[in-house]
Amino acid sequence: MEWRFFKFNLPGHWAIVAAALLPALPSYATDWRITPRLDLEESYTDNIYLAPPQSQKNDFISQISPGISLNETGPRFKVTADYQMQNIISARENARNFIDTIRNNESYSISDIKVSTFNHLYANASAELVKNHFFIESYATVRQQTVSAYGPQAVDNLYIQGNNTEVRTFSLSPYLRNRYSNFATSELRYNYSTVSADTAGFGSSQANAVVFNLASGSAFSQAGWALHYNQQKSGYGSGQDLTATNFSGDVRYMLTHRLALTATAGNERYNYASVSGQPQGNYWAAGFSWAPSTRTSLVANVGRKFFGRTGALSANVRSRRTVWSVSYSESITTTQEQFQLAAPRTISPAGLNKLWEDLYPDAIGRQNAVDFALGPTASDSTEVPIKPATVFTNQVYLLKTWTASAVATGVKNSLVFNLYNTLAKAQTSSTTVLLQIPFNATLFDETRQTGVNGRWGLRVSPRSSVNLSGSYSVTSALTTQRRDTTQLYRLELMRQLQMKLTGSLSLTHMLWHSTANNAYVRENVLTASLNMKF
Repeated sequence: MEWRFFKFNLPGHWAIVAAALLPALPSYATDWRITPRLDLEESYTDNIYLAPPQSQKNDFISQISPGISLNETGPRFKVTADYQMQNIISARENARNFIDTIRNNESYSISDIKVSTFNHLYANASAELVKNHFFIESYATVRQQTVSAYGPQAVDNLYIQGNNTEVRTFSLSPYLRNRYSNFATSELRYNYSTVSADTAGFGSSQANAVVFNLASGSAFSQAGWALHYNQQKSGYGSGQDLTATNFSGDVRYMLTHRLALTATAGNERYNYASVSGQPQGNYWAAGFSWAPSTRTSLVANVGRKFFGRTGALSANVRSRRTVWSVSYSESITTTQEQFQLAAPRTISPAGLNKLWEDLYPDAIGRQNAVDFALGPTASDSTEVPIKPATVFTNQVYLLKTWTASAVATGVKNSLVFNLYNTLAKAQTSSTTVLLQIPFNATLFDETRQTGVNGRWGLRVSPRSSVNLSGSYSVTSALTTQRRDTTQLYRLELMRQLQMKLTGSLSLTHMLWHSTANNAYVRENVLTASLNMKF
Protein backbone atom coordinates (compact mmCIF):
# COMPACT_ATOMS: atom_id res chain seq x y z
CA MET A 1 0.00 0.00 0.00
CA GLU A 2 1.40 3.36 -0.98
CA TRP A 3 0.99 6.14 1.55
CA ARG A 4 1.51 9.69 0.29
CA PHE A 5 2.32 12.33 2.86
CA PHE A 6 3.15 15.97 2.06
CA LYS A 7 3.67 16.65 -1.60
CA PHE A 8 5.67 19.80 -0.97
CA ASN A 9 8.71 20.83 0.99
CA LEU A 10 6.98 21.36 4.32
CA PRO A 11 9.88 20.00 6.40
CA GLY A 12 12.24 22.43 4.66
CA HIS A 13 9.96 25.36 5.40
CA TRP A 14 9.53 24.43 9.04
CA ALA A 15 13.26 23.84 9.44
CA ILE A 16 13.63 27.59 8.80
CA VAL A 17 10.96 28.32 11.39
CA ALA A 18 12.52 25.99 13.95
CA ALA A 19 15.94 27.55 13.50
CA ALA A 20 14.47 31.00 14.01
CA LEU A 21 12.37 30.06 17.04
CA LEU A 22 14.78 27.76 18.88
CA PRO A 23 16.46 30.59 20.84
CA ALA A 24 13.12 31.27 22.52
CA LEU A 25 12.36 27.66 23.45
CA PRO A 26 14.68 26.76 26.35
CA SER A 27 13.73 29.69 28.57
CA TYR A 28 10.07 30.12 27.79
CA ALA A 29 8.47 26.89 26.57
CA THR A 30 6.48 25.06 29.22
CA ASP A 31 4.09 22.14 28.80
CA TRP A 32 3.15 20.95 25.34
CA ARG A 33 -0.44 19.76 24.96
CA ILE A 34 -0.35 16.98 22.36
CA THR A 35 -3.60 15.26 21.37
CA PRO A 36 -3.46 12.40 18.84
CA ARG A 37 -6.75 11.29 17.29
CA LEU A 38 -8.16 8.81 14.81
CA ASP A 39 -11.30 9.21 12.69
CA LEU A 40 -12.92 6.16 11.09
CA GLU A 41 -15.75 6.60 8.59
CA GLU A 42 -17.82 4.38 6.35
CA SER A 43 -19.98 6.12 3.72
CA TYR A 44 -22.45 5.10 1.07
CA THR A 45 -23.02 7.51 -1.82
CA ASP A 46 -25.47 7.09 -4.67
CA ASN A 47 -23.41 9.32 -7.03
CA ILE A 48 -19.67 8.79 -6.66
CA TYR A 49 -18.87 10.67 -9.91
CA LEU A 50 -21.27 13.58 -9.25
CA ALA A 51 -22.81 12.73 -12.62
CA PRO A 52 -26.25 13.56 -14.11
CA PRO A 53 -29.12 11.30 -12.92
CA GLN A 54 -28.93 9.02 -15.95
CA SER A 55 -25.24 8.30 -15.28
CA GLN A 56 -25.20 7.91 -11.48
CA LYS A 57 -23.00 5.22 -9.90
CA ASN A 58 -23.13 4.25 -6.25
CA ASP A 59 -20.18 3.30 -4.05
CA PHE A 60 -19.06 2.42 -0.53
CA ILE A 61 -16.15 4.50 0.74
CA SER A 62 -13.95 3.86 3.78
CA GLN A 63 -11.91 6.57 5.50
CA ILE A 64 -9.05 6.14 7.95
CA SER A 65 -7.83 9.54 9.12
CA PRO A 66 -5.18 9.82 11.83
CA GLY A 67 -4.49 13.30 13.14
CA ILE A 68 -2.67 15.20 15.84
CA SER A 69 -2.99 18.63 17.41
CA LEU A 70 -0.45 20.38 19.60
CA ASN A 71 -0.52 23.63 21.53
CA GLU A 72 2.11 25.47 23.53
CA THR A 73 1.75 28.90 25.06
CA GLY A 74 4.52 30.50 27.06
CA PRO A 75 5.30 34.09 28.07
CA ARG A 76 7.14 34.72 24.80
CA PHE A 77 6.40 31.69 22.64
CA LYS A 78 3.24 30.22 21.12
CA VAL A 79 2.56 27.28 18.79
CA THR A 80 -0.77 25.98 17.53
CA ALA A 81 -0.81 23.13 15.02
CA ASP A 82 -3.35 20.64 13.76
CA TYR A 83 -2.71 18.00 11.09
CA GLN A 84 -4.89 15.24 9.70
CA MET A 85 -4.12 12.71 6.97
CA GLN A 86 -7.33 11.62 5.25
CA ASN A 87 -7.00 8.19 3.61
CA ILE A 88 -9.89 7.15 1.35
CA ILE A 89 -10.56 3.69 -0.06
CA SER A 90 -13.24 3.35 -2.76
CA ALA A 91 -14.93 -0.07 -3.00
CA ARG A 92 -15.82 0.48 -6.69
CA GLU A 93 -12.32 1.54 -7.68
CA ASN A 94 -10.65 -1.29 -5.81
CA ALA A 95 -13.13 -3.86 -7.13
CA ARG A 96 -12.25 -2.76 -10.66
CA ASN A 97 -8.55 -2.97 -9.79
CA PHE A 98 -9.06 -6.48 -8.37
CA ILE A 99 -10.94 -7.67 -11.48
CA ASP A 100 -8.30 -6.26 -13.83
CA THR A 101 -5.54 -8.00 -11.87
CA ILE A 102 -7.32 -11.38 -12.00
CA ARG A 103 -8.07 -11.00 -15.70
CA ASN A 104 -4.38 -10.45 -16.36
CA ASN A 105 -3.55 -13.64 -14.40
CA GLU A 106 -1.62 -11.61 -11.85
CA SER A 107 -1.51 -12.15 -8.12
CA TYR A 108 -3.42 -9.71 -5.90
CA SER A 109 -2.21 -8.61 -2.48
CA ILE A 110 -2.99 -5.94 0.08
CA SER A 111 -0.34 -3.71 -1.52
CA ASP A 112 -2.62 -3.46 -4.58
CA ILE A 113 -5.33 -1.67 -2.61
CA LYS A 114 -5.61 1.87 -3.96
CA VAL A 115 -5.62 4.56 -1.27
CA SER A 116 -6.22 8.25 -2.00
CA THR A 117 -4.54 10.46 0.60
CA PHE A 118 -5.40 14.09 1.34
CA ASN A 119 -3.59 16.38 3.77
CA HIS A 120 -5.16 18.96 6.09
CA LEU A 121 -2.89 21.25 8.08
CA TYR A 122 -3.15 24.42 10.12
CA ALA A 123 0.03 25.52 11.91
CA ASN A 124 0.88 28.86 13.50
CA ALA A 125 3.96 29.82 15.54
CA SER A 126 5.17 33.09 17.06
CA ALA A 127 8.02 34.07 19.36
CA GLU A 128 9.44 37.15 21.04
CA LEU A 129 13.17 36.69 20.48
CA VAL A 130 14.31 40.01 21.99
CA LYS A 131 11.94 41.33 24.62
CA ASN A 132 9.74 44.16 23.33
CA HIS A 133 11.83 44.52 20.15
CA PHE A 134 12.36 41.50 17.87
CA PHE A 135 9.58 39.06 16.97
CA ILE A 136 8.95 36.34 14.42
CA GLU A 137 5.74 34.76 13.16
CA SER A 138 5.11 31.86 10.82
CA TYR A 139 2.25 29.73 9.59
CA ALA A 140 1.56 26.95 7.12
CA THR A 141 -1.67 25.47 5.79
CA VAL A 142 -2.63 22.58 3.56
CA ARG A 143 -6.25 22.23 2.52
CA GLN A 144 -8.41 20.81 -0.23
CA GLN A 145 -9.89 23.57 -2.37
CA THR A 146 -12.59 23.65 -5.04
CA VAL A 147 -10.96 24.73 -8.31
CA SER A 148 -13.97 26.43 -9.86
CA ALA A 149 -17.23 27.79 -8.50
CA TYR A 150 -18.78 26.53 -11.75
CA GLY A 151 -19.60 22.83 -11.76
CA PRO A 152 -20.69 20.37 -9.05
CA GLN A 153 -19.27 21.29 -5.65
CA ALA A 154 -17.80 18.31 -3.80
CA VAL A 155 -18.82 18.13 -0.13
CA ASP A 156 -15.68 16.20 0.78
CA ASN A 157 -12.82 14.38 -0.95
CA LEU A 158 -14.94 11.27 -1.50
CA TYR A 159 -15.72 11.96 -5.12
CA ILE A 160 -14.03 10.90 -8.32
CA GLN A 161 -14.16 14.21 -10.20
CA GLY A 162 -11.71 16.91 -11.19
CA ASN A 163 -13.05 20.05 -9.53
CA ASN A 164 -10.80 20.01 -6.47
CA THR A 165 -7.11 20.30 -5.69
CA GLU A 166 -4.67 20.61 -2.80
CA VAL A 167 -3.50 24.13 -1.92
CA ARG A 168 -0.45 24.76 0.27
CA THR A 169 0.56 28.08 1.86
CA PHE A 170 3.54 29.12 3.95
CA SER A 171 4.59 32.40 5.53
CA LEU A 172 7.60 33.55 7.56
CA SER A 173 7.63 37.06 8.99
CA PRO A 174 10.31 38.56 11.27
CA TYR A 175 9.72 42.10 12.49
CA LEU A 176 11.15 44.84 14.71
CA ARG A 177 9.20 47.11 17.04
CA ASN A 178 10.48 50.29 18.66
CA ARG A 179 8.99 52.83 21.01
CA TYR A 180 10.22 56.42 20.96
CA SER A 181 9.18 57.48 24.46
CA ASN A 182 5.57 58.62 24.26
CA PHE A 183 6.04 60.27 20.86
CA ALA A 184 5.67 57.33 18.44
CA THR A 185 6.00 53.60 17.84
CA SER A 186 7.34 51.89 14.73
CA GLU A 187 7.24 48.43 13.17
CA LEU A 188 9.46 47.19 10.35
CA ARG A 189 8.41 43.82 8.95
CA TYR A 190 9.65 41.48 6.24
CA ASN A 191 7.30 38.78 5.00
CA TYR A 192 8.11 35.81 2.77
CA SER A 193 5.17 33.70 1.58
CA THR A 194 4.47 30.93 -0.91
CA VAL A 195 1.35 29.42 -2.45
CA SER A 196 1.28 26.25 -4.52
CA ALA A 197 -1.36 23.86 -5.81
CA ASP A 198 -1.74 20.61 -7.73
CA THR A 199 -3.63 22.33 -10.53
CA ALA A 200 -2.14 22.33 -14.02
CA GLY A 201 -1.31 25.88 -15.06
CA PHE A 202 -1.75 27.39 -11.61
CA GLY A 203 1.95 27.70 -10.90
CA SER A 204 3.58 28.19 -7.54
CA SER A 205 4.03 31.77 -6.42
CA GLN A 206 6.47 33.42 -4.04
CA ALA A 207 6.03 36.84 -2.51
CA ASN A 208 8.47 39.11 -0.70
CA ALA A 209 7.06 42.09 1.14
CA VAL A 210 8.52 44.94 3.17
CA VAL A 211 6.14 46.79 5.49
CA PHE A 212 6.90 49.85 7.63
CA ASN A 213 4.46 51.54 10.00
CA LEU A 214 5.06 54.61 12.15
CA ALA A 215 2.24 55.66 14.51
CA SER A 216 1.80 58.40 17.07
CA GLY A 217 2.23 57.61 20.76
CA SER A 218 0.36 58.60 23.90
CA ALA A 219 1.54 62.21 23.58
CA PHE A 220 -1.08 62.60 20.85
CA SER A 221 -4.12 61.68 22.90
CA GLN A 222 -6.73 63.62 20.91
CA ALA A 223 -5.25 63.91 17.43
CA GLY A 224 -3.31 60.82 16.32
CA TRP A 225 -1.46 60.07 13.09
CA ALA A 226 0.24 57.18 11.28
CA LEU A 227 2.39 56.60 8.20
CA HIS A 228 2.44 53.32 6.22
CA TYR A 229 4.66 51.90 3.47
CA ASN A 230 4.15 48.52 1.82
CA GLN A 231 5.90 47.01 -1.19
CA GLN A 232 5.27 43.44 -2.31
CA LYS A 233 6.81 41.60 -5.25
CA SER A 234 5.13 38.35 -6.27
CA GLY A 235 6.78 35.94 -8.68
CA TYR A 236 4.97 33.20 -10.63
CA GLY A 237 6.43 30.14 -12.28
CA SER A 238 5.37 31.33 -15.74
CA GLY A 239 7.64 34.38 -15.43
CA GLN A 240 4.87 36.91 -14.87
CA ASP A 241 5.63 39.07 -11.82
CA LEU A 242 3.37 41.43 -9.92
CA THR A 243 4.65 44.44 -7.96
CA ALA A 244 2.41 46.43 -5.67
CA THR A 245 3.56 49.58 -3.86
CA ASN A 246 1.47 51.56 -1.38
CA PHE A 247 2.26 54.64 0.71
CA SER A 248 -0.36 56.30 2.91
CA GLY A 249 -0.92 58.52 5.92
CA ASP A 250 -3.75 58.41 8.49
CA VAL A 251 -5.12 60.98 10.90
CA ARG A 252 -7.57 60.38 13.75
CA TYR A 253 -9.37 63.02 15.82
CA MET A 254 -11.14 61.95 19.02
CA LEU A 255 -14.47 63.74 19.40
CA THR A 256 -15.10 61.75 22.60
CA HIS A 257 -13.22 58.88 24.24
CA ARG A 258 -15.43 56.47 22.25
CA LEU A 259 -15.97 58.29 18.93
CA ALA A 260 -13.27 59.35 16.46
CA LEU A 261 -13.17 60.85 12.97
CA THR A 262 -10.66 59.27 10.58
CA ALA A 263 -9.08 60.21 7.25
CA THR A 264 -6.56 58.52 4.95
CA ALA A 265 -4.66 59.69 1.87
CA GLY A 266 -2.06 57.84 -0.16
CA ASN A 267 -0.74 56.56 -3.45
CA GLU A 268 -0.73 53.01 -4.83
CA ARG A 269 0.85 51.50 -7.93
CA TYR A 270 0.59 48.09 -9.64
CA ASN A 271 2.51 46.88 -12.68
CA TYR A 272 -0.06 44.51 -14.20
CA ALA A 273 -1.46 45.13 -17.70
CA SER A 274 -4.92 46.42 -16.84
CA VAL A 275 -7.95 46.11 -19.13
CA SER A 276 -9.36 49.41 -17.79
CA GLY A 277 -6.67 52.08 -17.56
CA GLN A 278 -3.49 52.54 -15.56
CA PRO A 279 -3.62 50.65 -12.22
CA GLN A 280 -2.14 53.46 -10.17
CA GLY A 281 -2.97 56.80 -8.61
CA ASN A 282 -3.68 58.78 -5.48
CA TYR A 283 -6.53 57.78 -3.18
CA TRP A 284 -8.37 59.04 -0.12
CA ALA A 285 -10.93 57.84 2.44
CA ALA A 286 -12.82 59.47 5.31
CA GLY A 287 -14.94 57.95 8.04
CA PHE A 288 -15.29 57.27 11.74
CA SER A 289 -14.73 54.65 14.42
CA TRP A 290 -17.11 54.17 17.34
CA ALA A 291 -16.75 51.86 20.35
CA PRO A 292 -19.71 52.45 22.68
CA SER A 293 -18.55 49.54 24.88
CA THR A 294 -15.75 46.99 25.13
CA ARG A 295 -17.98 44.48 23.34
CA THR A 296 -19.30 46.69 20.54
CA SER A 297 -17.40 48.45 17.74
CA LEU A 298 -18.20 50.09 14.42
CA VAL A 299 -15.69 51.32 11.82
CA ALA A 300 -16.77 52.77 8.47
CA ASN A 301 -15.32 54.92 5.70
CA VAL A 302 -15.91 56.00 2.10
CA GLY A 303 -13.42 57.24 -0.47
CA ARG A 304 -12.03 56.94 -3.98
CA LYS A 305 -9.25 54.91 -5.61
CA PHE A 306 -8.05 54.57 -9.19
CA PHE A 307 -10.80 52.00 -9.91
CA GLY A 308 -13.62 54.24 -8.62
CA ARG A 309 -15.53 54.89 -5.43
CA THR A 310 -14.70 52.67 -2.50
CA GLY A 311 -15.82 51.97 1.05
CA ALA A 312 -15.25 49.75 4.06
CA LEU A 313 -17.31 48.63 7.06
CA SER A 314 -16.63 46.51 10.13
CA ALA A 315 -19.21 46.08 12.90
CA ASN A 316 -18.93 43.66 15.83
CA VAL A 317 -21.25 43.05 18.78
CA ARG A 318 -20.58 40.50 21.52
CA SER A 319 -22.78 39.46 24.40
CA ARG A 320 -22.41 36.76 27.01
CA ARG A 321 -23.30 33.98 24.59
CA THR A 322 -23.32 35.56 21.13
CA VAL A 323 -20.96 37.10 18.58
CA TRP A 324 -22.38 39.16 15.69
CA SER A 325 -20.32 40.69 12.88
CA VAL A 326 -20.87 42.48 9.58
CA SER A 327 -18.12 43.57 7.18
CA TYR A 328 -17.60 45.06 3.73
CA SER A 329 -14.30 45.47 1.91
CA GLU A 330 -12.89 46.28 -1.52
CA SER A 331 -9.41 45.44 -2.75
CA ILE A 332 -7.24 44.66 -5.75
CA THR A 333 -6.13 41.08 -5.14
CA THR A 334 -5.27 37.67 -6.58
CA THR A 335 -6.35 34.15 -5.77
CA GLN A 336 -2.89 33.52 -4.32
CA GLU A 337 -3.30 36.42 -1.88
CA GLN A 338 -6.76 35.20 -0.87
CA PHE A 339 -5.36 31.77 -0.02
CA GLN A 340 -3.00 33.50 2.42
CA LEU A 341 -6.02 34.97 4.24
CA ALA A 342 -7.66 31.89 5.74
CA ALA A 343 -9.06 33.54 8.84
CA PRO A 344 -11.51 36.00 7.23
CA ARG A 345 -13.14 33.16 5.29
CA THR A 346 -13.61 30.78 8.19
CA ILE A 347 -14.70 30.29 11.76
CA SER A 348 -12.21 27.83 13.24
CA PRO A 349 -12.17 26.36 16.76
CA ALA A 350 -8.95 28.29 17.50
CA GLY A 351 -10.46 31.56 16.24
CA LEU A 352 -13.69 31.16 18.19
CA ASN A 353 -11.76 30.13 21.31
CA LYS A 354 -9.75 33.36 21.08
CA LEU A 355 -12.87 35.43 20.42
CA TRP A 356 -14.61 34.08 23.53
CA GLU A 357 -11.72 34.54 25.98
CA ASP A 358 -13.44 37.33 27.90
CA LEU A 359 -16.85 35.64 27.70
CA TYR A 360 -15.58 32.34 29.14
CA PRO A 361 -12.54 33.01 31.38
CA ASP A 362 -12.34 29.33 32.32
CA ALA A 363 -10.43 27.50 29.56
CA ILE A 364 -12.34 24.22 29.97
CA GLY A 365 -15.72 25.95 29.94
CA ARG A 366 -14.69 27.98 26.90
CA GLN A 367 -13.56 24.88 25.01
CA ASN A 368 -16.85 23.13 25.83
CA ALA A 369 -18.74 26.13 24.39
CA VAL A 370 -16.62 26.04 21.23
CA ASP A 371 -17.14 22.27 20.84
CA PHE A 372 -20.88 22.76 21.26
CA ALA A 373 -21.02 25.57 18.69
CA LEU A 374 -18.85 23.95 15.99
CA GLY A 375 -19.09 20.28 16.90
CA PRO A 376 -16.73 18.22 19.09
CA THR A 377 -15.00 16.70 16.05
CA ALA A 378 -14.13 20.07 14.47
CA SER A 379 -10.43 20.88 14.17
CA ASP A 380 -8.46 23.90 13.04
CA SER A 381 -7.58 22.11 9.80
CA THR A 382 -11.29 21.62 8.97
CA GLU A 383 -12.74 25.09 9.34
CA VAL A 384 -16.35 26.22 9.03
CA PRO A 385 -16.59 28.46 5.93
CA ILE A 386 -17.98 31.98 6.13
CA LYS A 387 -17.71 32.60 2.40
CA PRO A 388 -16.14 30.77 -0.55
CA ALA A 389 -12.69 31.42 -1.91
CA THR A 390 -12.64 33.58 -4.99
CA VAL A 391 -12.57 31.98 -8.43
CA PHE A 392 -9.47 29.82 -8.92
CA THR A 393 -7.68 31.99 -11.50
CA ASN A 394 -4.33 33.62 -12.20
CA GLN A 395 -5.97 36.95 -12.98
CA VAL A 396 -5.70 40.14 -10.95
CA TYR A 397 -9.20 41.19 -9.93
CA LEU A 398 -11.17 43.72 -7.94
CA LEU A 399 -12.90 41.91 -5.07
CA LYS A 400 -15.91 43.41 -3.30
CA THR A 401 -17.12 41.39 -0.33
CA TRP A 402 -20.05 41.58 2.08
CA THR A 403 -20.16 39.12 4.99
CA ALA A 404 -22.38 38.73 8.03
CA SER A 405 -22.05 36.05 10.68
CA ALA A 406 -23.53 35.08 14.02
CA VAL A 407 -22.44 32.54 16.59
CA ALA A 408 -24.69 31.82 19.58
CA THR A 409 -24.74 29.21 22.33
CA GLY A 410 -27.45 28.47 24.87
CA VAL A 411 -27.93 25.81 27.48
CA LYS A 412 -29.07 23.21 24.94
CA ASN A 413 -28.78 24.96 21.58
CA SER A 414 -26.00 26.39 19.42
CA LEU A 415 -26.15 28.29 16.14
CA VAL A 416 -23.57 29.31 13.52
CA PHE A 417 -25.03 31.40 10.70
CA ASN A 418 -23.25 33.12 7.77
CA LEU A 419 -24.26 35.29 4.82
CA TYR A 420 -21.92 36.38 2.01
CA ASN A 421 -21.96 38.26 -1.27
CA THR A 422 -18.79 38.64 -3.33
CA LEU A 423 -18.13 40.26 -6.68
CA ALA A 424 -14.85 39.45 -8.45
CA LYS A 425 -14.18 41.66 -11.48
CA ALA A 426 -11.13 40.83 -13.58
CA GLN A 427 -8.57 43.61 -14.04
CA THR A 428 -6.41 41.62 -16.48
CA SER A 429 -7.18 39.73 -19.68
CA SER A 430 -9.06 36.42 -19.48
CA THR A 431 -6.25 34.81 -21.50
CA THR A 432 -4.35 34.49 -18.19
CA VAL A 433 -6.98 32.12 -16.76
CA LEU A 434 -5.41 28.70 -16.32
CA LEU A 435 -7.63 26.01 -14.82
CA GLN A 436 -7.39 22.29 -14.28
CA ILE A 437 -10.78 21.71 -15.87
CA PRO A 438 -12.03 23.10 -19.21
CA PHE A 439 -14.24 26.17 -18.79
CA ASN A 440 -14.81 29.19 -20.97
CA ALA A 441 -12.26 31.74 -19.74
CA THR A 442 -14.75 34.61 -20.05
CA LEU A 443 -16.76 33.06 -17.19
CA PHE A 444 -14.27 34.62 -14.83
CA ASP A 445 -14.34 38.18 -16.18
CA GLU A 446 -17.04 39.10 -13.65
CA THR A 447 -18.31 36.59 -11.11
CA ARG A 448 -20.82 37.11 -8.31
CA GLN A 449 -21.17 34.57 -5.51
CA THR A 450 -24.03 34.83 -3.04
CA GLY A 451 -24.92 32.37 -0.34
CA VAL A 452 -25.98 31.45 3.15
CA ASN A 453 -24.89 28.61 5.39
CA GLY A 454 -25.64 27.64 8.93
CA ARG A 455 -25.39 24.97 11.60
CA TRP A 456 -27.87 24.37 14.43
CA GLY A 457 -27.08 22.00 17.27
CA LEU A 458 -29.37 20.62 19.96
CA ARG A 459 -27.98 18.92 23.06
CA VAL A 460 -30.49 16.14 23.67
CA SER A 461 -28.66 14.84 26.72
CA PRO A 462 -25.24 15.42 28.34
CA ARG A 463 -23.77 12.86 25.91
CA SER A 464 -26.01 13.13 22.82
CA SER A 465 -26.73 15.88 20.29
CA VAL A 466 -28.51 16.47 17.00
CA ASN A 467 -26.98 18.77 14.40
CA LEU A 468 -28.70 20.21 11.35
CA SER A 469 -26.68 22.16 8.78
CA GLY A 470 -27.42 23.58 5.38
CA SER A 471 -26.15 25.91 2.70
CA TYR A 472 -27.48 27.60 -0.41
CA SER A 473 -25.18 29.32 -2.90
CA VAL A 474 -25.50 30.94 -6.31
CA THR A 475 -22.58 31.62 -8.65
CA SER A 476 -23.28 33.89 -11.61
CA ALA A 477 -21.09 34.76 -14.59
CA LEU A 478 -22.30 38.29 -15.32
CA THR A 479 -20.70 38.40 -18.78
CA THR A 480 -22.22 35.13 -20.07
CA GLN A 481 -25.39 34.95 -17.91
CA ARG A 482 -24.48 31.48 -16.64
CA ARG A 483 -25.91 30.68 -13.20
CA ASP A 484 -24.97 27.72 -10.98
CA THR A 485 -26.94 26.88 -7.83
CA THR A 486 -25.84 24.49 -5.08
CA GLN A 487 -27.93 23.30 -2.14
CA LEU A 488 -26.54 21.16 0.66
CA TYR A 489 -28.37 19.75 3.71
CA ARG A 490 -27.06 17.47 6.46
CA LEU A 491 -28.64 15.83 9.49
CA GLU A 492 -26.22 14.39 12.05
CA LEU A 493 -26.77 12.39 15.24
CA MET A 494 -23.82 12.36 17.65
CA ARG A 495 -23.21 10.33 20.80
CA GLN A 496 -20.28 10.44 23.22
CA LEU A 497 -19.71 6.73 23.77
CA GLN A 498 -16.79 7.16 26.17
CA MET A 499 -14.74 10.04 27.54
CA LYS A 500 -12.59 10.25 24.38
CA LEU A 501 -14.75 8.33 21.93
CA THR A 502 -17.55 9.93 19.88
CA GLY A 503 -19.79 8.21 17.34
CA SER A 504 -22.02 9.80 14.73
CA LEU A 505 -24.48 8.95 11.98
CA SER A 506 -25.23 11.51 9.25
CA LEU A 507 -27.35 11.87 6.13
CA THR A 508 -26.31 14.43 3.49
CA HIS A 509 -28.31 15.60 0.47
CA MET A 510 -26.79 17.75 -2.32
CA LEU A 511 -28.42 19.40 -5.33
CA TRP A 512 -26.59 21.28 -8.10
CA HIS A 513 -28.11 22.93 -11.14
CA SER A 514 -26.61 25.05 -13.92
CA THR A 515 -28.25 27.05 -16.70
CA ALA A 516 -25.42 25.81 -18.96
CA ASN A 517 -27.19 23.04 -20.93
CA ASN A 518 -29.65 22.79 -18.02
CA ALA A 519 -27.17 20.50 -16.21
CA TYR A 520 -28.37 18.84 -13.01
CA VAL A 521 -26.70 16.69 -10.31
CA ARG A 522 -28.02 15.29 -7.06
CA GLU A 523 -26.49 13.03 -4.45
CA ASN A 524 -27.27 11.37 -1.11
CA VAL A 525 -24.62 10.19 1.34
CA LEU A 526 -25.09 8.10 4.49
CA THR A 527 -22.07 8.11 6.82
CA ALA A 528 -21.23 6.36 10.10
CA SER A 529 -18.12 7.51 11.93
CA LEU A 530 -16.04 7.12 15.07
CA ASN A 531 -13.79 9.85 16.45
CA MET A 532 -11.17 8.77 18.98
CA LYS A 533 -8.82 11.02 20.97
CA PHE A 534 -5.87 9.63 22.86
